[in-house]
Amino acid sequence: MRLPSVPEDHDDDFEEDDGAAEVGDGKYIFTNSVGEVKSYLDLSVPTLMGMLKNTAVEVVEKEHELKASSYQKILHEAAAEHKDKRYVINTANLFSQALTKIAKEDPESLPIIAKVTKDLLYLFHDLPTEVEDKKDTKKIIEEAIEEKEEAAVEITRKRKQEKRAAKIAACAADAEKSSVARGKRTKSRTDEK
Repeated sequence: MRLPSVPEDHDDDFEEDDGAAEVGDGKYIFTNSVGEVKSYLDLSVPTLMGMLKNTAVEVVEKEHELKASSYQKILHEAAAEHKDKRYVINTANLFSQALTKIAKEDPESLPIIAKVTKDLLYLFHDLPTEVEDKKDTKKIIEEAIEEKEEAAVEITRKRKQEKRAAKIAACAADAEKSSVARGKRTKSRTDEK
């Protein structure tokens, strides 16, 4: 049975699918290690089996890490490293206790507190650090521009000196030729007399 042909005037609602997965296409979408958006459904079963094995190993590793970790251990290590920052360690301890309470009583709120905490850390730490880094980079670039401009001025100065020296040498050579020519003329005149 033959399929009907597609009319030449394209329907405005029709969008050509280029096969590339896009974020928001569903639960089977992921971003691979090189940052490409992919779909699990586009992969072969052997590839998916390999990914499943790797992910199962990662789950076990993370579960062990979770069991071995505690906020007390983290705070103890921080206190040992920063003995002069007692107030900071105590504040982190209070925050950790509040997080423990939220995790037990209202675990659905943990994503909210995580986002707020990340945003606050960005505001008070990461953003000012980025600003300082950008200022340092800006200063280095300005210094590089200044050095390049100074080098260009120096090169121009040397070229002018070389041109001036060449002109002086050319004038001296012309003067020498001229005096030689005058000398010959003078000699030829004296010879005629």
